[in-house]
This record gives sequence, structure tokens and C-alpha cells, in this order.
Amino acid sequence: PPLSLQTLVENSIKHVAAKTSGETKIIVSAKQNGTGVVIEIRDNGEGFSAKDLKENHGLDVLRKRLKTIFAEQASLEIVGNGTVK
Repeated sequence: PPLSLQTLVENSIKHVAAKTSGETKIIVSAKQNGTGVVIEIRDNGEGFSAKDLKENHGLDVLRKRLKTIFAEQASLEIVGNGTVK
């Protein structure tokens, strides 16, 4: 969906870069995976889990949009220390 990548990067900026005086690393990567694409955003923040997402905010809204538009063909997954795929 439009602005999906922006939502993901803004999440890193808001929850990592804005809360530290040190260096923030945000890595954006994309790779073809079969018939689809995997977009991954990584940062050097503390991390979080899916249960930490606030309903109807940022990543939760994006997850719902992906499901509404693409059904089971798309998803938002939080892995590792907060990596979002």
C-alpha cells in the first residue's frame, strides 16, 4: 500500500532515533522472494514484540491494511529484536 515503507522507517525514527543521543542505524532492504517481495527494516534500538503494538497506530494500521488489501498474500512480521518484515 502507498506509504508503507515510510510508515516502517518513521517507526524507527520515532522509537529509536528520537529517543537516543547516540548514533542510530536504520537499514532498509528488499529482496524478491518467489512471487513476492520481502521488505525488511532494521534498526539498532532495543526491540519490541507484536504485543507491544498499540491498536490503530502505526504498525498495527499497516498490518491491517496489508491484510485487507492482500489477504494472506502479505503480512507484517516482527522478528528478532524488533526487526520488521
